[in-house]
Amino acid sequence: MIEKNYRYSLSNEKIIEKIVEDENLHLNNDIQICSRGKMTIKLNSQEANGYTAGNL
Repeated sequence: MIEKNYRYSLSNEKIIEKIVEDENLHLNNDIQICSRGKMTIKLNSQEANGYTAGNL
């Protein structure tokens, strides 16, 4: 599985922004969003990676 990291703005205000522009990307249930705190993900045989709020 290929892992890509996209950043987005953190704000308490309502904002709309284009996060991903990739014609080969089809959004499905494999998307993980870190909206607060820290999240660690390990995919198959890859090393675990940590992400903080503001990552998709």
